[in-house]
Amino acid sequence: MILTEQYYYLIAGLPNIEPDADTPPLDQATFKDVLFEQCSPQEAELLNWLLYPLDNENLMRMLYQKPALIETGVFASSALENIINKKIEPPCYMNTFLEAFWQNKEAHSEDQWENKLTALYYQATQTLDNVFLRNWLEFELKLKNLIVAINGRKHNLLYADALVPWGEFTNQLMSDDKKTDFGLMDNELPVEEVIKIMNNPNFLVKEKYLDDIRWRWLDEQTFFYYFTIEKLLVYYIKLRILDRWYKLDSNWGRDRLNKMLADFRRDVTFPNDVLMLPT
Repeated sequence: MILTEQYYYLIAGLPNIEPDADTPPLDQATFKDVLFEQCSPQEAELLNWLLYPLDNENLMRMLYQKPALIETGVFASSALENIINKKIEPPCYMNTFLEAFWQNKEAHSEDQWENKLTALYYQATQTLDNVFLRNWLEFELKLKNLIVAINGRKHNLLYADALVPWGEFTNQLMSDDKKTDFGLMDNELPVEEVIKIMNNPNFLVKEKYLDDIRWRWLDEQTFFYYFTIEKLLVYYIKLRILDRWYKLDSNWGRDRLNKMLADFRRDVTFPNDVLMLPT
């Protein structure tokens, strides 16, 4: 087991990280490798849960004979092929999904299956022992669901199938409550602020504001963590946020942005003037 003192030296040596930095202070892939090397197996497993969404995305693409993304999570494409072919054991939530998928693939569309996989992933995260990671992933899911609901209501479109089920929170988003804030009572999610942000017609501006909300939540929730695994997980999440914006100028970033826009359009169909990129 890695002692806190060893995390002290690792954390103390990290360069400062700011939300408006032009470039990430460290390469996020290299930092990920460092965490896997320096952390105990139990705490390194926590990092896997931040990476599984990439595996979920690549798994869905491969199940429907699409090329995998360049970026990988825990599993390389070859490992995902072995998971699909039942040659290696996947995480439990992924195994549950694949069993249902192969039993009745034609019962649902690709988007519906993707939603089911995402729901199983988030349900599994709530069994994690780490309180911070559980809360962060719940916050992220609620934020994404809220965004879908805001867009759906704004354009008077059906959006229930695009929501990832999450108990009473999701039920409230689907209710007939006409309040602008959906009648939500959430101490951590700034509902009114998100609604205001979503009124901005510029997609990239909205994404940047939403990342600022994420950054602020991370700072507030880990203020009293000093030299623990939580501090390292937050640093990694922030590196990924900065890395995403840094890469937007590259070909990879442009492809990724196009996918973000495609996903955004897929959840609900919007008028052409809703998505406006800066010139």
